[in-house]
Amino acid sequence: YFFYGETVTVNVTDGLKALDGSEVSGTCFSFRIKTQDNLPLLKEFYRREFMNESSNMNNRPGTKPSGILQLDNNLPYDYPAPEMIHYEETDDSYLFFNLNPRAGAQDYTYYLSINDKFGVPLFFRKTQNNSLNFHLMPDGRLTYARNDYGNPENEKYFFLDSSCVVVDSVKTGNGYNMDGHDILLMENGHYLLMSYDPQPVDMSQVVPGGNPNATVIGLIIQEVDLNGTVYFQWRSWDHFEITDATDDINLLGSNIDYVHGNAFEFDQDGNILLSSRHLDEITKINYQTGDVIYRFGLLSENNQFVIINDPYGFSHQHDVRVLPNGNITIYDNGNLHPNPFSQAIEYSIDESTMTATRVWFYRHSPEVYGPATGSYRRAVDGKSLIGWGATWPLTATEVMPDQTKTFEVYLPDMVVSYRVIKAVWNTNLFTAPPQIHFGNYEGSTGPIYTILPVHNNSDQQIRITSTFNHTELFEVMDNLPLIIPAAETVELTISFLPPSYGYFNDRLTLNYDIFNLSAAERIARQVKLCGIWDNSLPVVSFLPEFGTLGVDPESNVAVLFSEPIRKFGGEPIQNDDIPDLFSFQISNQWGDDILFTGIISDDRQQITLIPVETLAEEQQYFVKLLPLTIEDDDGDVIGHPETTVFTTGLLVNIEPDKAVSHVMVFPSPFRDRLVVASRDRHIGHICIYDESGLVVFNAHSDKNRIEIDTRHFPEGIYLIRVFDHAGEVTVFKGVKVR
Repeated sequence: YFFYGETVTVNVTDGLKALDGSEVSGTCFSFRIKTQDNLPLLKEFYRREFMNESSNMNNRPGTKPSGILQLDNNLPYDYPAPEMIHYEETDDSYLFFNLNPRAGAQDYTYYLSINDKFGVPLFFRKTQNNSLNFHLMPDGRLTYARNDYGNPENEKYFFLDSSCVVVDSVKTGNGYNMDGHDILLMENGHYLLMSYDPQPVDMSQVVPGGNPNATVIGLIIQEVDLNGTVYFQWRSWDHFEITDATDDINLLGSNIDYVHGNAFEFDQDGNILLSSRHLDEITKINYQTGDVIYRFGLLSENNQFVIINDPYGFSHQHDVRVLPNGNITIYDNGNLHPNPFSQAIEYSIDESTMTATRVWFYRHSPEVYGPATGSYRRAVDGKSLIGWGATWPLTATEVMPDQTKTFEVYLPDMVVSYRVIKAVWNTNLFTAPPQIHFGNYEGSTGPIYTILPVHNNSDQQIRITSTFNHTELFEVMDNLPLIIPAAETVELTISFLPPSYGYFNDRLTLNYDIFNLSAAERIARQVKLCGIWDNSLPVVSFLPEFGTLGVDPESNVAVLFSEPIRKFGGEPIQNDDIPDLFSFQISNQWGDDILFTGIISDDRQQITLIPVETLAEEQQYFVKLLPLTIEDDDGDVIGHPETTVFTTGLLVNIEPDKAVSHVMVFPSPFRDRLVVASRDRHIGHICIYDESGLVVFNAHSDKNRIEIDTRHFPEGIYLIRVFDHAGEVTVFKGVKVR
């Protein structure tokens, strides 16, 4: 630590070794510590910025088009919910917002928010202050800058893990207070940050009539680690003149923000691209020496490029980024354009000829003008997401390369988002399968069901407090809230009841809310729901049926088809193929695999799954027909999974008169039907006796499978005798339940 105003001289002797092993020549250099603590000046600068904030807002009234998606999703009253309108299919990425109400938005408070393309929040958290640059880092952490205008010494970037817990923070070093406009995670694990640096300047020595007691705000860029150690530092004072500022910056005033850096990016050669709003300039900085490589901008005082196909240039821009092809993108706020308008621009830069060509741009129709903040990001699929910054109600637009809109975002009046950024993200606080399929509804008369396992990955109890989905075709059957103990799994039962033939999809959002006097927070996870009703496909049914309880652990699983089936592609199904057509797991789709064999009936309408070992008692099991494995003789493919879930009871200990393994009787217990099947021969004769010994069923069969209607059987225990044509007798016990 040094004193304000102190000059420090460093002598380096000959013979020292650098980190790379090279020898360092002797040298001597000096530097001077700033003359005073600039924190009071910085506080005054931010106070003025806050007071003048409304001057950088587009207060022209706007309208929302029809088709807006509005949600009733148990949202806090003060949460400024984004609203969406769709023009094309959307992808599975989410949108990151800093929801910042401005003066006049009295009904709302500050929120960080992650929302899907329908506006449904996957995460939100109320904050005490305005925030900046909420986004997903390349290492998977979330980050945002707290923008505490009154106390800039508290400003830092916070890092959140996938459970949305703050795990670390970083800020600038060397006595500079961080500014939150941008952050970059470097390959070495360090961070590129910026700081606004107000200094007293006698402007009467710079421009005629200048204020001798002016405060001029410079820009500092630093590479730092989490400990605040500074590895690289660049100062605008050493490279920019105060008079480089654009014409709307009053150089005669008492506060002069002549740079206003708001974004930086590493170019493909490892050097820095800096966006300076009040210079109307993109500056390329040599990362090894700090020297300026070029200065670019049609309206910049120091533009070094011939600019092609760009009549307006960019003005007071934000968010410079580099595309994989080396082109750069900019969000042009357009403050100094004639009849101001905002746009997104892509440039091709040729440093060898010092030419820049505008190769793509997007202007909204009707015209949009966001005089401050904003963003423009190009995704790998070619879609461009433009955050319009300080304007409303329109907040963001996504377009295809041909400028076709895919969706737009609207916020309440006087609420803006610093940037709108798109990324794929999911919480790891709790997990669920990304998609569940109900199969084909054909053959059903009421709702069909499936289970959704949800696992708590934390060491604390959590709750599913509410759910949300867009249609009434799918319904969660469980009472909420649903408590999930630490490190445990619970299951939700979900129903599907389609109104007609067709293919149906929805998104189920599982919400974990914490609402109290000190917090308003949601962490959610989404699951895609899929179901169909198609009468052209074979109907698939299982024995045991979904939800059957008390199944004999020695039972097999019968899969019944409404017509003959074969392998996808036309080959006949062999018994050895069956383990590749199904999955058989303990509990649910996350459970351990059960080894099984299988047989297919002669009529190709039944497949029987035979566990290698007796199933466990009082254990749930999950069986799934894998999609795209089976078709009918017309080539109609079952392209969706079909499932059943059942729970075993206690073993029924009755020995058959003869251990004839080729005969099966299922399900056990049974309700409306009982199936008797033989693996390799005709059944012969069947007798069923009730507990008193009375014969309740007596029939002959020359087939290897017979289905018996048992709806008229009273509840109770039954004895089933099967006599095959070889004279062998097999005895089973069956239980009829309601």
